Amino acid sequence: MAEKTKQQAGQSQAGPKKVEMVRQALAELGKGAKPLQIRAFVKDRFGAELNTNLISDYKKTLAGKRTRKKKGAAPRAGGQPEPPAAAPPAQARAPAAARPGISLDDVRLVKELVARLGPGQLRGLIDLLAR
Repeated sequence: MAEKTKQQAGQSQAGPKKVEMVRQALAELGKGAKPLQIRAFVKDRFGAELNTNLISDYKKTLAGKRTRKKKGAAPRAGGQPEPPAAAPPAQARAPAAARPGISLDDVRLVKELVARLGPGQLRGLIDLLAR
């Protein structure tokens, strides 16, 4: 019985690794191949069953899209820290009716308008828009 398991283990290790199977499938089917297509290809070509989540993970890894941010990671090339994310432009924001309540961004925007226009002009603008 021990010989049978050794033979089975030897047979499974004789074939290519799972990542190599996915790499060959992507080379033949193209980068846009879906995990189910890759799964069928691997089953036909190598006789192995792969989980679609594993295939998806390998696709990301092989495409170089897999990045992990580690705590205390080294700064970017050139020693420059990453720039802070810019606030979305006013046109890209969702309308106020779509968002519940007043957000921190709304308060910042009003404060910026008060600083730029002055409180009197801002009140006049609000009155004009309220009509």
